[in-house]
Amino acid sequence: MEKKEARKEGKWERMIEVEEQADAPYDVLHLRLAVPKRLLPEETKTHAKAALREMLLTGRSLLDVFIEELEGEEGTTRPERIQVD
Repeated sequence: MEKKEARKEGKWERMIEVEEQADAPYDVLHLRLAVPKRLLPEETKTHAKAALREMLLTGRSLLDVFIEELEGEEGTTRPERIQVD
């Protein structure tokens, strides 16, 4: 994965970056926004924390699938995960 270099160091080039995926049908867009902490309402911080948690859970779920595929190749099985509320 290569990162596309910005042609000039203007305001937008520091905020937006495109990561080109040579062998994929898509590229990855990175967006950086610098927001002064004093301007962020507490509700926004709460939503951001919840969004981060969901992204991490998504990553965990993907890793579980990859691990299950590897274990399946080795002929081993993983116990079924049951969530109890």
